[in-house]
Amino acid sequence: MVRYVLKHEGIAPTDLSAHLGTKERAMRDRIRHANDAMAGSALIVYSRAKGGYVVKVSDERAFKSWLEGTTPRDPFVHLPSTP
Repeated sequence: MVRYVLKHEGIAPTDLSAHLGTKERAMRDRIRHANDAMAGSALIVYSRAKGGYVVKVSDERAFKSWLEGTTPRDPFVHLPSTP
């Protein structure tokens, strides 16, 4: 999804949800998960000026590494802290 938003900068919510095959609410959940996965290197945000969703990169090197899949992943990051 992140690559698709990168290619189609300013993609309308209806177009993105149609591409994903989901409703807009589920699409927003996927965006939230993608933003969490990118760990602060970039965010998918809605831009009124662009008329849709765009990717805002804050750390180019970390984002490129994330896109290439070379970011080390900690398997315990997503485990709950309480039983």
